[in-house]
Amino acid sequence: MRTPPARRRLYDWFRFALVGGSGILVNQAIIIALTEVVGIYYLASAILATFGSSTWNFIGAETWVFAHRRPDRSVADRYVRFLSLNLAFLVARVPMLWVLTDLLGVHYAVSNLITLVVIFVARVALADGWIWREGSLAASQLEALEADEARDASAVAVTGGGDARYRYDVAVFVFERVQRVL
Repeated sequence: MRTPPARRRLYDWFRFALVGGSGILVNQAIIIALTEVVGIYYLASAILATFGSSTWNFIGAETWVFAHRRPDRSVADRYVRFLSLNLAFLVARVPMLWVLTDLLGVHYAVSNLITLVVIFVARVALADGWIWREGSLAASQLEALEADEARDASAVAVTGGGDARYRYDVAVFVFERVQRVL
């Protein structure tokens, strides 16, 4: 039995949050190491840490979170989009990091953590809908075929036989359309 699309999306988002949480740890380790050990200014360290944690997060998202999806883009294209998305968020993160650290006196590692958490919701929505979108016609057709086969099998089981292709179940039709919207 297949997982309903709305529930599957929640599972994806939960997994994305777990990968993102581990990515925050990677980002924190890199920014602290670059700033404290190497002596790089914390804003430059934050930018460099984004490359490391973005790569970490991409690998987790690609191999675990969205592995079941059939995206219509190559792995290289998805990586470039993912990295571009995270680098674009630096336009908001770096000024937030600076304000929290230099103006409000919050330690740079705490400021970094705050900015990563604030940006998370926008990042998950864009990753889900833009990078790993199941947009190919073939994937849509396969899902429709699988749904038809499942409906046909349940109709045969309920009726004890007959040609399920000629059974019309309005409730199932409406329910499937509502699921697609969710």
